[in-house]
Amino acid sequence: MSPIKPTRLGTALALTMGLIYSLSALILAVWPQSGLGGISALFSSVTVPATEIMRFTVGAFFTGLIGSMIMSFITGALFGSLYNWVNRNESAFSASRRSASSTRPLAT
Repeated sequence: MSPIKPTRLGTALALTMGLIYSLSALILAVWPQSGLGGISALFSSVTVPATEIMRFTVGAFFTGLIGSMIMSFITGALFGSLYNWVNRNESAFSASRRSASSTRPLAT
């Protein structure tokens, strides 16, 4: 398998998260009650009546957007790096599995 470029994977994941975050913020800004109802349906532990509907602010939007995109970039880059590392060391992993299975006694 060919290696993944971790920065490209991180960038793609960050952009995807940015789009999803923006769409979610738009839904909550336009239809706050329906948006909270959707969150309640997805996560049963969130109680909508106990959740205070906060006013939408541009500052809060960009803070959340930038934070989620940074975390997504780090996650994607880390995943790409670990994927490449496992891919490079695949022979070592499969050799250890083969040697472990060859030492087991046969069932009678």
